[in-house]
Amino acid sequence: GMVYCTDALKSDKVRILGTFPEKSHNPILYVAGVCKENKEAEDFYAFLNSGEAKDIWMKFGFKK
Repeated sequence: GMVYCTDALKSDKVRILGTFPEKSHNPILYVAGVCKENKEAEDFYAFLNSGEAKDIWMKFGFKK
């Protein structure tokens, strides 16, 4: 089966046999936003876009 690389990297039961070339598909995007004024949500959104979070994203196979 096909799974996202980030999901495959989390499992010791999955073996990556190959990957699709980046130019063979549109970029895979994970979109986030704050729909309603909420301090905690705004703080979390800010964290997701911070340098600290970028290191975490990269650790788990995401590119930013």
